[in-house]
Amino acid sequence: MNGQIDTAIKEHRVIRFTYEGGVRIVEPYAHGVSHENNEVVRCWQKEGFSSSGNSQGWKLFEVVKMTNLAVMQEIFQPIRSGYRKGDSAMRTIICEI
Repeated sequence: MNGQIDTAIKEHRVIRFTYEGGVRIVEPYAHGVSHENNEVVRCWQKEGFSSSGNSQGWKLFEVVKMTNLAVMQEIFQPIRSGYRKGDSAMRTIICEI
């Protein structure tokens, strides 16, 4: 799955996956390891399920909780406001825009 995530980041491709009970459609910006040693992905969620009720916005997802991941054909422009290189939530960054 990590290879798919990194490919999606490098190619600016939207990904879809199931997470905590619902389908999420996101633009992945960074993939890394959190300070708690969890593999994570920083994304802009553009549509889909949200347990918080906020279906759009910046979110951090744990890779271990992602299922049914698919890299879509849709390409996004990496210009979302609020993204910062060197995500402070990540101890180690594996791949980022």
